[in-house]
Amino acid sequence: MKTIVKNITYIDDGINIPIQLPEELIGSLLFVEIKKRNDLSSTCIFRKEIVPTSTDFILEISSSDFVSAEILNQNEVWDINIKTKTSQLRLLKSNNEMNTRYVKNEWNDFYWKPYWTKDNYLAIFIKYVKSKSPFSIKDIYISNQLYIKVEINEIHSQDEYFFLFNNDLFKETYRINHNIYFEIPINEFTLDKAGRFLAKGMLVTTTKANQTKIILTSEDVQFNIQNEKFNIILSIENGTLNLELTQKKKGITVIGCCATRDNFNSHFNNDYKKEYEFIQLQNQASVISLVSNPISYNSNEINKIDQWVAGQLISELNKSFFENQKYGENDYIILDFFSDVYFGVIKIDDAFITNNHWALHKTDLYQKWSSLPTYRLDTDFDIYFELWKKSIHELFKRITIAFPRSKVMIHKARFTDKYIKEDGSIVLFDNAKKVPKYNLLWSILDNYVEENFDTIPISISEEKLISTENHKWGKFNVHYDLPYYHEFLMKLRELSLS
Repeated sequence: MKTIVKNITYIDDGINIPIQLPEELIGSLLFVEIKKRNDLSSTCIFRKEIVPTSTDFILEISSSDFVSAEILNQNEVWDINIKTKTSQLRLLKSNNEMNTRYVKNEWNDFYWKPYWTKDNYLAIFIKYVKSKSPFSIKDIYISNQLYIKVEINEIHSQDEYFFLFNNDLFKETYRINHNIYFEIPINEFTLDKAGRFLAKGMLVTTTKANQTKIILTSEDVQFNIQNEKFNIILSIENGTLNLELTQKKKGITVIGCCATRDNFNSHFNNDYKKEYEFIQLQNQASVISLVSNPISYNSNEINKIDQWVAGQLISELNKSFFENQKYGENDYIILDFFSDVYFGVIKIDDAFITNNHWALHKTDLYQKWSSLPTYRLDTDFDIYFELWKKSIHELFKRITIAFPRSKVMIHKARFTDKYIKEDGSIVLFDNAKKVPKYNLLWSILDNYVEENFDTIPISISEEKLISTENHKWGKFNVHYDLPYYHEFLMKLRELSLS
């Protein structure tokens, strides 16, 4: 069955629509309904019962017959339907020459007009009349909640004001003269997988007559603000209020080895970027080397190693780690002392460099230094430990100056003496007998730091301390199986929250 619209005529407060009905509807009880499109509450804006006595019928729609919806958007489409006991009919356009215009008298601060959908069905389009009493956002600030200060030019003591974000209404908290303050509980918002909350909003008022109206702003504006948990952008653009809330990521810098760095690698913890941003790494550098004097070198002699390894070696030679930092973005500086336990240092005049046989030893640069004095923690404990203690105090002094808001964490990683083979069996490393001594020395360094500095320790369950042949970098005493890295991130998250 088709219900055909023949024409539309206008009156000051509404429209008359001549309709041609199917013959089978003559004498039937029909219901004309107008509802907001995509409105889950299915509230009728307009409802009228008719019993047609012929196929030609004039439908009268007047503003005075509209029921005020609880909340109206700045632009909306209302659908018109004719319902029978068994079916629902749309009003179909009869020709292409039927243009529409707005009804002369506004309704509830809205203009409205008949509107043809892309399928040539009749609907109603409404748009908000530019308000004569606009509001402007004067300030926002944040603690555990978001607070918004709004100035409204024309305010009535009996009116109540609300912010609407998506489908949630937030009532005003208090007001002073023309300023109204709103408290938005941002901690209750549900973030998406990317750690964001996006919302369209508006300011609405409920008058003494229980009419709900939108108040439009008179100017575009944008506010950016953050606390420890969130970055927030609140903006008004072309009359639309936008709220974007993004979970603030914790900035991480590592001074240590892959045992710490790999926790912030998507291969090992695939979702770490949701909460953490990795800022910078000083890889496999002894504390003694890191804080000693810069060392002159010929860049042509830094060869036979890949570009990334060369960059780390150059940073250590220049002692430029603290110069290259994004100081304000680091929440945590995470240290481990693998390089002091495993490599030791070379003394070059009044400076030191890590005696890294994986990187430095492969270069031509090392050839002229190979006969210089070296110190190792396991063979020269007294000398090395004294050098290291002076250096760790210097390191913490520099951290305090460069990163005053950052917290220092000590990753109490340890060597493992075993690994998992591809067939699932567990075997010992060839150097398994050295592991207890390495770990004892590592404990001595960790304990000294914990006793002398304000740090946060992270240690992983002993049963997770195992390597694997399937590791991304191959099996090694500090290349762990995946459960190790998962527990590390879990513990870091717990420590961050506390």
